[in-house]
This record gives sequence, C-alpha cells and structure tokens, in this order.
Amino acid sequence: MKELKAADKSNDLVHAVRCEKYLELEKELHSLYDQFRYQGSEIFILNSIQLDEVQNIMNQRSSN
Repeated sequence: MKELKAADKSNDLVHAVRCEKYLELEKELHSLYDQFRYQGSEIFILNSIQLDEVQNIMNQRSSN
C-alpha cells in the first residue's frame, strides 16, 4: 500500500484476495480498466458496477 501514489490520501482498500498468479490478475485488471486509471498512479476511478465486476474477477482467481 505504501507504493500507491495518490493526490488524495483518503482512499480505502475495498477488497483483497490471496492469488498465486497475482501478476496475471493485476495485468488483466489493468487492461480491463486502464481507461479509468488516475493518471500516473495505481488508483482507478470506478463506479459501483465496475467495482462489483472487479471483486467478482478477483474472487474467481483467488487461491482460497
């Protein structure tokens, strides 16, 4: 979390999963939502529907 750069430090972690192939998951999510990325950061501006989609994808790829 220290590595995240954001102008507004009031952001919260919304969802996390354990994932063996986390780099592949990160790449997939970046490609799906890159247009919603806050420029120069790891912050994405997503609406509630998109957030639900991300959480579903993360849950499907989780290591449980």
